[in-house]
Amino acid sequence: MSRMDTLQHSAGDRADVELWELASRSCNDALRPQDVARLESLLAGDPRARQFYGFYMLMHGEMAWRLRGERDEKRIRDDVHISDLPPLSVLYYPLSANFIGGPVFSYMVASVVLCLMLLGAWAYKISHVRDQHYAADSRNSTTSGPLDRRQLVFVGRITGMKDCRWADPNTHTYIGASAPLGREYALASGLMEITYKSGAKVILEGPCSYKVESSAGGFLTIGKLTAKIGTQSSKPKTQSSEPSSFSPLLPPLFAVRTPTAIVTDLGTEFGVEVAENGDTTSHVFEGKVVVEAGIRGFGDSVGDTGLASGTQRLLEAGESVQVSRMRAGTHHDSATGGTGSASGTLRFTHPTTPPKFVRRVYEPPKLLDLLDIVAGGDGMGRRRERGIDPQTGKQDSVFLHGGRTTDRPYAPVEWNSFVDGVFIPKLDKTSVPVQLDSDGHAFDGFTPYNSKSGPPGRTAGSIWARAVELNPIDRSKDRWHWIYTTDIDERFMPDGRGLLCMQSNSGITFDLAAVRRIHKDARPARFRATVGMIDAEPLFADKNPQGMTDVWVFVDGHLKQKRMQLRPRDGISDFNVTLGPQDRFLTLVITDSANGAMFDWVVWGDPVLETTTDTEYQTMQPEQPAVKGGATIHNTNGTSEK
Repeated sequence: MSRMDTLQHSAGDRADVELWELASRSCNDALRPQDVARLESLLAGDPRARQFYGFYMLMHGEMAWRLRGERDEKRIRDDVHISDLPPLSVLYYPLSANFIGGPVFSYMVASVVLCLMLLGAWAYKISHVRDQHYAADSRNSTTSGPLDRRQLVFVGRITGMKDCRWADPNTHTYIGASAPLGREYALASGLMEITYKSGAKVILEGPCSYKVESSAGGFLTIGKLTAKIGTQSSKPKTQSSEPSSFSPLLPPLFAVRTPTAIVTDLGTEFGVEVAENGDTTSHVFEGKVVVEAGIRGFGDSVGDTGLASGTQRLLEAGESVQVSRMRAGTHHDSATGGTGSASGTLRFTHPTTPPKFVRRVYEPPKLLDLLDIVAGGDGMGRRRERGIDPQTGKQDSVFLHGGRTTDRPYAPVEWNSFVDGVFIPKLDKTSVPVQLDSDGHAFDGFTPYNSKSGPPGRTAGSIWARAVELNPIDRSKDRWHWIYTTDIDERFMPDGRGLLCMQSNSGITFDLAAVRRIHKDARPARFRATVGMIDAEPLFADKNPQGMTDVWVFVDGHLKQKRMQLRPRDGISDFNVTLGPQDRFLTLVITDSANGAMFDWVVWGDPVLETTTDTEYQTMQPEQPAVKGGATIHNTNGTSEK
């Protein structure tokens, strides 16, 4: 019979709900003095009650300590701290003299012993997990002799991996793993990024072999790497796996050592390639590097190799140089800087075609999906069926058509990094200009309110990201849930991404600066969408629906494109707005066109941000002029422009 069966059997035979309650209270520190006396009486008078109580405490102890062990294992794996769970409950009230040495006391002692045993097993598991962690981090280390984990020095972490295949199938590492001194990474193919504590980043491109030799550099035996380093002032004092630093002349600088050269950065981004014969080619993308021909280790000074002057080259952005061994029959050329060394004669040459290097593990996205962003994503996924309340800025997990109105000029969306805020334009003739973003840009050129438009400052439903294919459970029979009851054909979403659904009067502002900050090297260059209006006639023939709306796109408060008096019969309109490298806010607005907002159902089909790189901005078409149209754009500094 299992422990749980025994528990149920004992409790069932006695039908003693009171004993269950007292046992539960004892585990939750809730026993009152009278409860202690009652518990002693029940346990002293019935062997089955004592058996039940013992099993109850046993199971409570096992579950509590097992849960604690699992959480602490997760803490070891994730390297995060969690608060200790409270200790097991004890009886805080005085016990009678008969209790000491009695059967209840014996069961409690047994429970404590069991808990201590579980604690010992828990400690062993933590020690075992930690040993495995050290063993995994130090696998394939070239350090001779047994590895003492107390002497490991971690100089960075693995921060990126893509399609990695190792030369040694027994190699195991993962994103987030520590990078210790002496560790060698031999990639058969794929990409791996190491980020040093100094902030320096090294991208290894397989096939290659790289050894972490110091906190400011390593040894590239063969293959390619790209290194990106910040300013010199941010570089720490060098730690190395050898007795002395890389060079007594340049101890704090980041350097890559190869079989034929040493490439030392001066605050830059550069690539290094080592051929099978040891020849080294270096190319500078930004900044400067010093390339020194020769072979020396961490313990060697510059003079130990006997290298003459002229064995160094300073490379600037866009320049390349190759350090190679002179082959048999090759004459020494003083013009190229040939020099003797223990392994032969080295010389500098300029490659006709610089090698190509991978400068990032993950390519920046070419498109960012605004539907995914509205639904709570980062623009790179396919999240749908979520929205934002234009009244409060809160997330809506269900589309509700109910009317929404507010006197609040602008509602920040604090839970979504990519959405600056939402708003309901109040188009009263006497109202102030409508605020478009958190910087205070405002616009006063919207179509003014009239008696047919309904109350000013009002809309209906969420700003909603709708999927292309609807789950049958989402299809509604309520005709006011127009995003689900209306069949929307592919004209509105030719790329098959989905629809951003909005109704007059509502607006949403995206934070382009946040996009550039979070998606490194991805610069929003263009906003693109297909805009159309849904026909309410099939659903509301009895009401003679007459939808008509105005569509607006702003960048930093400047009107870039608009579509006035859009009706269902007008079909679709293409919106295409150029974005500059300094633009911060993209605002989409739907307003009533003075005939009533009840059936102003607008969809933005396949809304996306096309991205580019900084260098590509220079070849883009000139930025579109703002659409003035007599409106006034109000800036935060109190000025205005026509």
